[in-house]
Amino acid sequence: GAAWAAAGGGKVLQVLQHELATSINTTSTSYVASGLSVTITAATTASRFILQCTGGQSYTTVAGNYNTMTFYVGGAEVSPNGPYEVIAQCNSVSPPMRSPHSMLMIHSPASVSAQTYTVYYKCNSGTGHFNEAASRVQLTVTELSS
Repeated sequence: GAAWAAAGGGKVLQVLQHELATSINTTSTSYVASGLSVTITAATTASRFILQCTGGQSYTTVAGNYNTMTFYVGGAEVSPNGPYEVIAQCNSVSPPMRSPHSMLMIHSPASVSAQTYTVYYKCNSGTGHFNEAASRVQLTVTELSS
């Protein structure tokens, strides 16, 4: 018969989530905080965090405009590899098309100090809507053991 071995590493240690169901928008072409933020302290310096931003409704009201989203930690973009999501308005339909958020990344801070992760966003022109009231958008941070 088959033998089972104990799983090693990669176990979920904790999960924290922040959720908003309010209208959030900007005219800024520089990153601004969305209001979604989670502070978490790692169990060890080898811990990794899965960052996820899901749900909600992001849109612009002008064809060709787009919103750009990324993750920040401690006031700086988590990785120079961002942004992690761009949602564009492809045409000028009314009401505008709305897209749910779907961002994901893994961060390894190599620290047991508290880390504050925040979702930031900006628009290229006009008004960028990060979320529409009554739609729930979530930031979930999951700690994994090494």
